[in-house]
Amino acid sequence: MFYTIFKLPRSGSTRLAKYLDRAAGVGCVHEILNGVNGADYDAEIRRRLDANPDACSSMGFSLNPFRHAIETVDFFDPRPLVSAYGGGLAISLTRQNILHQAVSYWLSRQLKMWPGDADAARAPALKAYVEQGGVEVPVASIRKICRRLSSQNDALLEFSRAFAGHHGLDHMEITYEGLYQAPNPDLQRLESGLGVTLDPELVAPSGKVLPPLEDWIANYDQ
Repeated sequence: MFYTIFKLPRSGSTRLAKYLDRAAGVGCVHEILNGVNGADYDAEIRRRLDANPDACSSMGFSLNPFRHAIETVDFFDPRPLVSAYGGGLAISLTRQNILHQAVSYWLSRQLKMWPGDADAARAPALKAYVEQGGVEVPVASIRKICRRLSSQNDALLEFSRAFAGHHGLDHMEITYEGLYQAPNPDLQRLESGLGVTLDPELVAPSGKVLPPLEDWIANYDQ
């Protein structure tokens, strides 16, 4: 199966790509156009896919189309790969709790790093910074990010469906919540769609450096 994952920031795509890439017979190039702008996207995607091992029954990539100002679904033709891998699937990955997504995004930008797992680089410094009360989440900024992410989530779903329809692919909508919060029905749907079995650690709680988001948004007026 050849697949694409269209996603937005702070939607769990990095973790998902890591576990897909770990699964037997599966390859996933995360943020496949990272560092590329204004080039021949089709050729660059093929080059980066070719740089990965070809002993896979399922291969795909993740991409935030808005980051690269991609507006049309013909930026890449997946049909040769769909034929080579025996099927095609376009996946849209969104986050239902926009407020949590916005707070996570704002913190990652404010701290100049992604608030990742406890063993991430700079984790001790980040933890100390947080415990010293060095971060305050501004209501006006969060509201602005919420509006933008809400609009982009709708646009992402439309783009993903259009991409699937244009290239004759199946389409699947999955969510951060459906993958990482029990019960996790989207995980089973994803495994079934790709015909793979993922590591059960995918849905296990991860040790985050930052406190639960509720601690940051307790006084936020939605």
